[in-house]
Amino acid sequence: MYAFGRALSLKYDLPLYLDVSCFKGDRFQRTYSLGHFRVKGKVITGSSIFQTCRFLAKCPSLLRRKPFSRFKIFFEPKGQHCFYDDTIVQPSSFNSISFCYLFGYWQNELYFRDFHDDIRNDFTISAQLGPQVLEIASAIESVNAVCIHCRRLWALPPQNIAQPASVGDSLPLEYYKKAITAMTASVPKPHFFCFSDQPEWLASHLQIDHPITFVDHRGHSGKDYEDLWLMSLCKYFIIANSTFSWWAAWLSKFHGKIVLCPDPAQYLGAAMPAQGWQIIR
Repeated sequence: MYAFGRALSLKYDLPLYLDVSCFKGDRFQRTYSLGHFRVKGKVITGSSIFQTCRFLAKCPSLLRRKPFSRFKIFFEPKGQHCFYDDTIVQPSSFNSISFCYLFGYWQNELYFRDFHDDIRNDFTISAQLGPQVLEIASAIESVNAVCIHCRRLWALPPQNIAQPASVGDSLPLEYYKKAITAMTASVPKPHFFCFSDQPEWLASHLQIDHPITFVDHRGHSGKDYEDLWLMSLCKYFIIANSTFSWWAAWLSKFHGKIVLCPDPAQYLGAAMPAQGWQIIR
């Protein structure tokens, strides 16, 4: 969402505002974490103009009437959050409007690929990092680091109990075995760094004849933005059907990177591959 908004602000020289009110009542108890990076845009909470946009989203017919005609709301088609709609980014969409609001995930590289350097620079870490995190970072940068990301569980309130992901969302172990075989055939002296919401399960089921490090989020502070940053330092990636590892791979600045990903048509929730990424079936 941020990347698409940032790309539009750069393309049309528009100010960017971030509505973080969507985290209120989030069923996964997520919080806004982009502030730990050098992202652009002004965070606004409780804004009347955002409230107006959310109201208009429920009554889109009002957008044709004054004083709302200068508002523009872009709706991502339901169930189409991995696909690209080129009509949205055309200059004609921004004629005679004073404010536009984006509703959707916009999980497709085509929405922001033209500004990839700006967005990658925006995700330079600004938070203070502890010695354990920096030690892991140093280890990653000293080898041919291959990031493996495995998402096994959903954490659901009110007790924040970890529940198994549904069958459609969970990647089988066979996917990782095939991806590891393909990766070791292309990367000399790989060192695998494994990130997971259930590292004990991954450690007990994943055996590799190469150096391997299981990054246990309980071993350091466990902050999501730290893991995203650590993963992005790797040179090569075996990602899950998760936007979290998709973004870690995309943010990597290593020019020779290889990214192996699951088939988005087979696994629900998989993000569309970026240009040049390889699908493992």
